[in-house]
Amino acid sequence: DKLSSTFTPFLFPIFLARVGTCGGNYTSPSGVIYSPDFPDKYGASHVCYWTIQVPEAFAILFNFTFFDISDQTDMVELLDGYTNQVVARFDWRSPPWELVNITGNFVILYFYSDLFNT
Repeated sequence: DKLSSTFTPFLFPIFLARVGTCGGNYTSPSGVIYSPDFPDKYGASHVCYWTIQVPEAFAILFNFTFFDISDQTDMVELLDGYTNQVVARFDWRSPPWELVNITGNFVILYFYSDLFNT
């Protein structure tokens, strides 16, 4: 099970990719986020937060190019960075549509995998 997401608040390419990390902070106009252990299947017991804060942006566009979560309790959430309220939630039953547009300039991408990945 793997996932990959690209976010783009502007339409010019500056990419920063950190493969295999669990969390991080992004302030660039665009970037790439991979699940832990990507391209291999992510392991159990992950709780990861990536903050994406681009002061000049009015919205942040997420492009989920690859999303593979098969465990029933694993999930990805997009949270408003200022209020921590869930804006979107994705799991094995409700994967993201390809493009997800979040209004605002501060988003937290939360990834959770339970103790037992099947």
